[in-house]
Amino acid sequence: DLEAAVERAGYKSRRLSDGTAGAGDQDAERREGEALALRRDLLIAAILTLPVFVLEMGSHLIPAMHHWVMGVLGEQTSWYIQFALATLVLFGPGLRFFR
Repeated sequence: DLEAAVERAGYKSRRLSDGTAGAGDQDAERREGEALALRRDLLIAAILTLPVFVLEMGSHLIPAMHHWVMGVLGEQTSWYIQFALATLVLFGPGLRFFR
């Protein structure tokens, strides 16, 4: 009945065999692997971005932190650290978005 209804709707029906049912499993495994890779990349990007956020925004929020960063690291060293971490985020986990 289902095959006849599909044919009447103008589509071609075909039965699934054991070989084609495995293809769905492969797609599910591929999607699961991709989701796992995306979670891993998100975690890496968050870990590398957190110091950039703290160095830059923390200095604006907490005046004592601004003085610490300027006294201990220096402004230019802080910029170099932020540049290096942001570059790692872009060309590490973020590289998939440039392809």
